[in-house]
Amino acid sequence: MRPSLLMLLLVLQQLLPVEGGSQAAKELRNPHDMQTAIAGLNSTRDQVTYLLDSLLKGYDKSLRPVMKEAGATVITSYINIRSMGPISELHMDYALDLYFRQRWQDPRLRYDMFNISNNMSAGLILSMRMLDNIWKPDTYFINGKGSYMHTLTTPNKLIRLHPNGEILYSMRLTVKASCPMQLRYFPMDEQICPLIFGSYGYPSSDILYRWKQVTTGIERSPVVISTNVTLSQFNLTTSPEVRRHFRITRRGNFSVLSVYFHLVRHTGFFIIQVYLPCSLLVVLSWVSFWINREATADRVSLGITAVLTLTTLCHDSRQDLPRVGYATALDYFIVTCYSFLIGSIVEFACVHHFTKFGYGEPALEDDDDDDFDYDDDRDAGYQPSASEDEGGAFDANNGCSGGQRHDLMGRRSLNIETSPVGRRSVLCMGQTVAKRARKRAGLLERLLRCLRQAVGCLKGPNKRRQRRRLARINSVSRIDQISKVVFPTAFTAINLLYWLTYLKRIRFAAGDHLVGRGELHDSIV
Repeated sequence: MRPSLLMLLLVLQQLLPVEGGSQAAKELRNPHDMQTAIAGLNSTRDQVTYLLDSLLKGYDKSLRPVMKEAGATVITSYINIRSMGPISELHMDYALDLYFRQRWQDPRLRYDMFNISNNMSAGLILSMRMLDNIWKPDTYFINGKGSYMHTLTTPNKLIRLHPNGEILYSMRLTVKASCPMQLRYFPMDEQICPLIFGSYGYPSSDILYRWKQVTTGIERSPVVISTNVTLSQFNLTTSPEVRRHFRITRRGNFSVLSVYFHLVRHTGFFIIQVYLPCSLLVVLSWVSFWINREATADRVSLGITAVLTLTTLCHDSRQDLPRVGYATALDYFIVTCYSFLIGSIVEFACVHHFTKFGYGEPALEDDDDDDFDYDDDRDAGYQPSASEDEGGAFDANNGCSGGQRHDLMGRRSLNIETSPVGRRSVLCMGQTVAKRARKRAGLLERLLRCLRQAVGCLKGPNKRRQRRRLARINSVSRIDQISKVVFPTAFTAINLLYWLTYLKRIRFAAGDHLVGRGELHDSIV
C-alpha cells in the first residue's frame, strides 16, 4: 500500500502547481486587477512587459482562436511583389520575391479594455520570441517548388499586435512556383502563371482565407506589384487577377486563395537570334540558282553548308525548351526553312539530271600553232626499195635522201616520169612546198586571232564574255530560271501567312491552358 500511496502523493504534487498557476492566470487576466497593476507602473516599457506576460498566462498556442462558437478563423491575406523572375520554360516555373502578409483576430490577446498610453494604442511590434508563443496559421504554397524565407541579417519577419486582438504577420519570401505552360505558340505565346496558397491541415470549417479589401489608394488590389519590376522575356500586361476557391481533397474541403499573372513574351530576341538568321540562310541558298550548272561542287557545297548551319541554329534555339510532344510556332518556321534549303538541293539535282549533257568545260583551243607534224603526210602505201636504201640514207624530215635532192636540182630537164627515182623526187619537193605554205598560213591565223582579241578588249568585256558563254557546251537551265522566281515568291507568301496567323492570335482564352483554375474545385490529393 505504501508504494501506491507514494505514487498518489507524487501525482498530486504535480497537479497542484498547474491548478494554482491556472487560478493565478485567471486572477492576472482579470481586467480590473490588470488595470490596477498597469496603472501602478511608471515606464511604458514596464507596462508593455507586464501586459504581454499577462496575456500569455494560460495561453495555449495549439488552439486556434475562435471568434464565435463553432466559427471558423478568418485569415485575410495580401501580397506586395518586389521582383519577379527568372521564368523558366524548361522547368515550367517562375520565382517571386514578395512580402507575404496575413491578418487574423485572436480575442485572447485583446487589450483594448485597458487604459494604456497612446504608444500602445497604435499597436505593439513584437519580437520573434513572442511569435513562437502564439498561434499562427499553417499557410503553405500549394504550387510551390522551392520557397524560402530571407534570414539576413535577421529573419525577415514582423508581427504586430493591435488592441482589438488583431495580429499582422508579415515575412519576406522568395517563392518558386510551378507554371503550367502551353508552348504551341512559342515564341509569340502568352502565359498565365498562378500562385495558390492555403492551409495545410485546417479544413474550411476551421480556417477561411480571404483577400484584403482595398478601398483606398491607386492600387485597388490585394496584390501589388512594384513599379520597378521588369522581366527580360515577358511583359506583365494587366493587373494580377485574384480569386478565392475551395479545394476538395480526400481530407476535406480546404479554403485557398490564388493570384494569376498574365505574361506576354517578347519576340525581339527570337527575331534577331533565330528568325532573321534562318531567313538569311534560305536567301543564301537561292544564290545557287545564279551559279552555272557546270559548277557542281560549288552548288552542292553551298546547299549542304546552309543545311548544317540551320541545324546548329535549331539546336541552340531549343536548348531552353522542354521536350514537349507537340510542335511550336518556332518549329513550324524552322521546318519551312529546312524545306526550302533541301528544295534548292533537289532543284540542282533535277538540273543535273535533266538538262546537263556534258561536263561543261569549254573546248580546248590549240594555241600552239608553231608545232606542225607532217611526218604522216607521206603516202602510207609507199615502201622504199632496196635500190633506195643503197642510193643514200633516208631523210626522216621530208622522206627524201640527200643524194636524190641534189640529183633533182641538177637534172630538171630530164623526163622524170620514166623512172621511179624521178617520181619520188617530185613527191619530196611537193611535201616541202606544202609544209612551208601551211606554216605561213598558221602565222597569219595567229596574227588575225590577236587582232580579234584586241578589238574585243576595245569593245568591252561584257560582249566578249557573252560570246564566250555562248560557245560553251551547256546554256542556262530553264529550271534555274523558273526557280529564281518560284522560290522567293513561295517563301514570301508562306512568311506572310505565318506571321498573319500568329500575330492575329495575340490573345487566347486563359482557361484553355490553365490547369490550376479548374482543378481547384475537383482535384484529389
